[in-house]
Amino acid sequence: MKISKILFSIICNFFFSLSSPAQEKDTLINSARFFMENGEYTMAIPLLQKYSLQFPGEFLPYELIGDCFLETNAFGKAITNYLKSLKLNPDLFRLGYKLGSAYDILGKSDSAVYFFRKCLSSDPNSA
Repeated sequence: MKISKILFSIICNFFFSLSSPAQEKDTLINSARFFMENGEYTMAIPLLQKYSLQFPGEFLPYELIGDCFLETNAFGKAITNYLKSLKLNPDLFRLGYKLGSAYDILGKSDSAVYFFRKCLSSDPNSA
């Protein structure tokens, strides 16, 4: 009887440890979005950076880090993260728009026009 309880405990711990990365993934992104929704962009950045280190093939954390840097007027860092995100997902329309906007704010009109044209060519019916 005692051995079956120990075995049951080991099996339960094994299954709970398997679901842990998925739970942590959701917790990190949800916590970061919570901070962003409340205007705490500098609090969201470390969570998103941790997320991007644990799940390097995903574009979303880089895009959200770019959004945070854009909101804190760190336009160069925003562009760097948007470009990382665009590299992982080149077909994402909104990244081209965000890059064009960031370059426009910096006064780099050639780059802004390039990304805005890229947006228009990928979705000509977009407003």
